[in-house]
Amino acid sequence: MLQKIKNLHPKLDKYYIYLILALGLFLRLRNILNRDFWYDEAFTGVTVKANFWEMIRITINDVHPPLYYMLLKPFAYFFNYSVFSIRFFSVVFGILGIWAIYFFTKELFDKKAALFASLIAALSPFAIQYSQEGRMYSMLSFLIMMAAYFLIKGLKADKYKYYIFFGIFMGLSFLTHYMGVIYSLIFYLVFVVYNFFLKTKD
Repeated sequence: MLQKIKNLHPKLDKYYIYLILALGLFLRLRNILNRDFWYDEAFTGVTVKANFWEMIRITINDVHPPLYYMLLKPFAYFFNYSVFSIRFFSVVFGILGIWAIYFFTKELFDKKAALFASLIAALSPFAIQYSQEGRMYSMLSFLIMMAAYFLIKGLKADKYKYYIFFGIFMGLSFLTHYMGVIYSLIFYLVFVVYNFFLKTKD
């Protein structure tokens, strides 16, 4: 019996990440409508329900950049700007964030560590909560993780195409939340330390 399980393991190995993503989706959809909008979510709803130019005017006067609202508006429009649609947009990026964590960790360590890290992300109450809110935080997390993934790829392969993708995702994060600027400084420090201290030892 144990031998049959061991023989089955390699065949199932490639499906583990999909099981983790399915688990993450289930936990993020569970109880998604159990609470009312809080103030910031209500602001999101009012903003995306306005016409396009009014939405731009509102976001100009807001403390956050406009990209999240610009992407959410057409998505929510097809669902009549329902509470579920506004929150489900964050769920989508929450699941993409788990996927990004998997690829980032796999690039940094190995597949086993990547599965463990993505499972933690799928189960994290903090990550689940932010994936159920009609705000830009899960979208920001996904963009930052993708930027980190391409930065690691660039440092290891020393190919410009990875740095270009890194720049694209960082730029999108700037347009989503100004915390992206802080992360860009951290990534720049990583780039400097690697190239001037670690790379010279190889």
